[in-house]
Order: sequence, then structure tokens, then C-alpha cells
Amino acid sequence: MSTTVLATTSSIMGDQANNFLVVWGIANIISLTMLRVVSKSVISFVGIVFNLDLVYITFRRRSLHGTCNLLIALNALFTAFFEFSYLTELIIASAKLNPVPLSQCFWLQLFPLFGANCTIIFILFIGIDRLLSTAFPRWHSSINTCYYLITIIGLCFLYSLTMAFRTFLVVFQRYPDLGLGCQVADLYRDEAKSMVELANIILNLTTFSCYIGVWVLIKRTKGDVSVRLFKSLTAIMLSVFGGWFLFSIATRVIDQFEIVAAPRWYILFTAGLLQSMADASHAPILYAVSRPYRRAFRDQLSQIKATVFCTERKMNATVLFRIN
Repeated sequence: MSTTVLATTSSIMGDQANNFLVVWGIANIISLTMLRVVSKSVISFVGIVFNLDLVYITFRRRSLHGTCNLLIALNALFTAFFEFSYLTELIIASAKLNPVPLSQCFWLQLFPLFGANCTIIFILFIGIDRLLSTAFPRWHSSINTCYYLITIIGLCFLYSLTMAFRTFLVVFQRYPDLGLGCQVADLYRDEAKSMVELANIILNLTTFSCYIGVWVLIKRTKGDVSVRLFKSLTAIMLSVFGGWFLFSIATRVIDQFEIVAAPRWYILFTAGLLQSMADASHAPILYAVSRPYRRAFRDQLSQIKATVFCTERKMNATVLFRIN
């Protein structure tokens, strides 16, 4: 996920609020806002369930304890953290607590903000890990997994804390009482926004370069393992870049052609839904293209069915016993 897009979206929606009110009127802006918040919250709730389940089966399944699998699970965990931001926004909008001062919004959205910044680093390290495992398979298989992951997690936390602290300074020094709808995007202002944008551009380009490098190496390698790796790589690229790339294009087009408020809302609404679907699609895509993940999900589903049916049989047996 790219926090660059979040920052861009914030400025677009915030700066055009007055024009939007003029076009639609107070009553319609409230209903449209709820439509946006509710729809993204529903998708995000599904995404939270899928992503947390992906974390669960990864740590329960020994065959998914490879470094790349664990990084995918960590990315899913922090993606779920970010997705909670929409539920927070839903509660605020439903209870009519908005506008919320940014000083309060910062604390309400702190964990989603942290998760949003962490995910882009984890995606980068997934690409680096796949590049290393393809280019230097023997060395990669001999590394200490514990130290390897601790180093990556430490770097991710350092980056995310740096961005969060810079955002904290800008919000509390300049905009503590500015009232908005309390999206994560609303928190990015001034040089904090510029810092996040520049960092994300660099990280996204680096990630893309890693994936291109893996693709080139895979094309030179033959065998079933390489084919499966290529499918998994393609799935990750689609789930990470698909929704956010389209969202980024939509915001750039709106800025470039100065699209008026009404079409602007529909474009961002549609692109935002695609972005939410992309965040929620990690587990379904891995189920579709990866045999180990598909087997793990099916085993979990079988266990759930067995538990439910067993419970029903026990209840029926208890009823029959009491009748007799």
C-alpha cells in the first residue's frame, strides 16, 4: 500500500470541501459521505477477517514458515491494522462526532497510521527476500530466520515510527484544532506529507525493481518450483499495486484536468473501493494461485465444518436423550 496516495487524497478532498458542498448541498453530502464510509468499512471488515486468518494459518502451518511466508503474514497483519481505520471512521460518522480535531484524530488513528507505513516496507522486503532466494538459493536457505526477521521488523518499525513522529509534530504544532472526518489521510500535512511522498516513491520504485529482477531470474530458470514462484510473485504484485496504482492514477488525472467536485467524488469513490478490495484480496489471491496456501485454507475449513457438525450432532443427541 502507498501512503503517498493517502496524502494526495487528503489534500484533494480537503481543499475541495467547499466546492463539493455547493454542488451537492448539505443533505446530500452527508448521505454520500455515509455511502463512502459504510461501503469501505464493509470491505475493510472482510479484509480484516481474511488478513488475520492469513496470519493465523501461517503461524499454525509449518509448511508456511519460510521467510517469505512469514513476511507475507506480517504484511497482512499490518494491513489489517490499517483497515481498522475505516471502522473508526464509521463509528465517528454514525455517531455524528465529526468534525474531529486532528490532535484527537492522531491518537484514534495511530495504529492504522503505523500499519499503513509498515506495509510498504514489508512489501519491499518481500521483494528483496524473493530476489535473494532466487539469485542466491543456497545462501538464503542457510540464514538464521529469527535474526533475519528481527532485522526486517526492526527496520520496518524504525521507518514507521519516524513517519509517525514527523506527522505528530506537524499535527500538534500547526493543526491541533483543525476539524475533519478523521481519515488516516487527513493526518498528512505540509513537510510530513512531502516526506512521506518522497519516501514512498523511492520505496515503490525499489520494490518494483526487485520484482522485475526476480521475474528476469525466474525466466532463466526452469522447473515447477520456478513456475509456482512466478505465480506467487504475480499474485503479490497484483494485490499490492493493482488497487493502489489505479487509485494513484485517478488522483493524478483529477489534479491534471481539474475535474469538478461531482465527478471527482465518483472517481475517488470508485478508485477507493478498488483500493479497499486490493487490501482485502491477499488471502483469496494466495488461495487461488498457491497450492500450499490453498491446502492450508481447505484444512482449516474442514476443521471448522467438523467442529460445527460435531456440535450439531451432540445437540441432537442430547435432545433425543431427554425425549426418551
